Amino acid sequence: MLHTNTMDNPTLLESLSVEEDIMPICISSNDSSLSSLCRTFISHTIGRVVPIERLPRHSSVEDDIFESFNSHLPYFSWTSLDLEPPFELSFFLLCRLRNNAFKFFYDMVTRWMIPGRSFNIMLFFASDFRFSSALSGEYSVGELKIRVESAEDLALIRNNLSIISSEICQGVCCDYHARRILEIKGLSYDEKTASIHEHISSLLNKRPDDFDLDVFTEMQHILVSCSDDFKKSRSPHNICRIIASHYLFRRSLYSYIEQDSHKRYPLVKVFKANITVDGVVTPVISIIMGINFLDGNEVFSDHHLIRAVQRHLHGVSHVSGSSFVNTRIIPGSSLESGAKRGTLCTMSLEIAKDDKSDFSLEDMRILRRELPDDIINTIEQLMHPLFMPHNEEETMHDIMTLSTQLRYLRDIPQVIITFDKQSRSAFTFSIVMLRVLKKDSVPIKKLFRDSDTFMTFVPDRVKTVGMLRKRYPKEANVFSISLKKRDFLRSDHSLDVAKARRVVVSEMSRIVGDFRDYNGGMIMKQNELLSSLREMLSADGKYNEFLLENFFYSLTPIMARALLTPHLIKTLFTMLIEAIEDNALNKSVFAMKTQDNDDALFVMITTNDHSLKEKIAYVLEPLQTSSLQVISSFIKSAETSYLGYICRGDDPSHRKKLLSLITKL
Repeated sequence: MLHTNTMDNPTLLESLSVEEDIMPICISSNDSSLSSLCRTFISHTIGRVVPIERLPRHSSVEDDIFESFNSHLPYFSWTSLDLEPPFELSFFLLCRLRNNAFKFFYDMVTRWMIPGRSFNIMLFFASDFRFSSALSGEYSVGELKIRVESAEDLALIRNNLSIISSEICQGVCCDYHARRILEIKGLSYDEKTASIHEHISSLLNKRPDDFDLDVFTEMQHILVSCSDDFKKSRSPHNICRIIASHYLFRRSLYSYIEQDSHKRYPLVKVFKANITVDGVVTPVISIIMGINFLDGNEVFSDHHLIRAVQRHLHGVSHVSGSSFVNTRIIPGSSLESGAKRGTLCTMSLEIAKDDKSDFSLEDMRILRRELPDDIINTIEQLMHPLFMPHNEEETMHDIMTLSTQLRYLRDIPQVIITFDKQSRSAFTFSIVMLRVLKKDSVPIKKLFRDSDTFMTFVPDRVKTVGMLRKRYPKEANVFSISLKKRDFLRSDHSLDVAKARRVVVSEMSRIVGDFRDYNGGMIMKQNELLSSLREMLSADGKYNEFLLENFFYSLTPIMARALLTPHLIKTLFTMLIEAIEDNALNKSVFAMKTQDNDDALFVMITTNDHSLKEKIAYVLEPLQTSSLQVISSFIKSAETSYLGYICRGDDPSHRKKLLSLITKL
C-alpha cells in the first residue's frame, strides 16, 4: 500500500500517457462524451494519487509492468496541509474493485477523521475502470473533497491522518478488516445490521459447501429476537459468530441424525468475547451448544446450561439478555402427540465473572472438555404427576406399630417418615410420631411454630392411642413437612429425596429433640457407608460427587449399599473413573478391565450395547449362592453404559467362571 501527500503537479499530469488505455466500467460505448469525461477524471485522479514511476507504461513485458503496479495497491493520498484555514482538502484513493470499498472510504474520512464531527462534503466522485490490457484487472478510483474551517480542525486532521490513512488502506483491501475497524470505532444499529448481513453474505460466497441461503433465516431469527441493548453492546463480528455457529450446529445435527437417530450428539463451541456497556468493557465467554432430543419428555434450557457451567467454573454468572434458544423439528420425523421426539435444540449464552475479570485459557479448556458430557447428564426428564390418594390404612398401621415400641416412660419418641407427594415447587413428607405425653410436654404444633424453621409444617391430627402405666398417654401426631424443590435438585435435575430426608431428620431433631427414626435404620447404614467412601476418595484427590452417588445407589443387591466394605466399593469406583476417562479418549465400542486380589475379583465393562446388562445378569444368576456373592453396578454416562461387577469369596473357580461367562457373550 502507498499513502502520500501530493501537490498539484502539472509536470506529472503532462507526462501522464495512460488516458487512452483507460476503460470506464458500466458506461455505454455509445455515450462518447460521458466516457471521455470519465477517462479524463480517472486519468487526472490517478495522476494525483500514483507516483509517476508506478504508472503502467507500454512495454514488451506487460505482465511485469502490471505486477509492479498492482503490488503497491491501494494508493491513497491527499493535497497539501500547509495552508491557512479555511481551505479545501482533497483525498484520493485507487484500489482494486471491491464492493463497498468506497463506502468505507467515505465513512472513514467524513466520520472518523475528526471523531464526533461530520464534514460538509464539497465533492465526491468515484468510478470503476480497467486498463485496456486484459492483464490489469479491475480498479476503483475516487476523490473526496472537504473544507477545513479552522486551525483546530487542521491540527486534529494532522494528528489523525496517519492512523486513518493506514486503516483506509487496510479496509479497502479486505472486508474483514473493514468490519473490524468499524466495529472498534462503533456502528449504529442499522449499520451493525448491514455489517452483519454483509459478513453473512461473504461467508455464503466463501464457504458455499457449509452455508446455504437459509443461513439468512437464522440471522433474521436472532436479530429479531435480540434486544437493542444486545446489538449495542456487542460487535457485529461477535454476533456473526453466534449466528454462524447456530446454523452450522443445526446442519451437523441433521447430518448425524440421518446416520443414527437413536444416538445423542452434543455439540459445544466456546470462545472469548467482549461486551461494552456505558463505555465499560467486560470480558465474557460465549457458549454455543446443540443437542438432539431422544425422548418427548426431555427439557433443556439456558438455566440447565448455566448449572452445568457453574459446576466447573465458580464465581461466574449468566449475562442477562444473552440467551438465544432455537428448537427445530427434524425434517421427516413424526411427532407423537405433540412430544419433542424428532426435535433438536441450538442455544447460545454468555457468562461473565462476578468480579468482571478476564477468563484464562484453562477456563476455556475445562469448558470444552467437560461440557459435552455434562450437557447430556443435565437434560431434565419431565414426569407425569402422580395421582395417589392417601391410604388411611397405612397411617393407622404405622400408629399401631409405633405404639408397641413405647414401653417405658424414658422411651424417646418413635417416628416413621415417608415420602408423600410433590408439587411444581415443593415436595412433602408424611410424618407419624408417637411419644409418651408428660406434664411438661409442649405440643408439637407449638414447637414447630416457635422454631423459625425453613420447613413448612402442616398438622393433620393429634390423638391418644393408649396409656402407659395407666397414667401417661401415648400421643400420636400425624403431620406433613414440605421443602422447596430447588434446594434438592441434582445436576441432572432429579430430586434428591435421600438428601431431603436427612435434612428433615436433622431439622426435626433440632426442634423436637431426640427421636428414633423407625424406618431409617437401613438408610442410616447406607449414609454411613457412603460417608466413609467419600472420606477415602477425598484423601486420594478430587472426585465427581454426582457420579459417586449414581454409582453407589446402583449397587445391587440393595444390601450391598449397607454391608459391603468401603475399600471394595472404592476399588470398583476407581475402575469406573478410569473407564470413563479411557472412553473419552478412545470412544470404544466395547472394553473390559479386570482386577483380581485377595478380597474379590473386579470387572468393569464399557459398552454401547444397552442390552448387555440383562444378558450378563441372566448368565451370572447361578453364581449368586449368597446375597452378596456377586455385586453389580450400572452407570450410563454420555450415552455409554458402564457395567461393574464384584465377585466375592475365596473360591478361585467362581471367579474364573464369572469371567468365562462374561467373555462368551
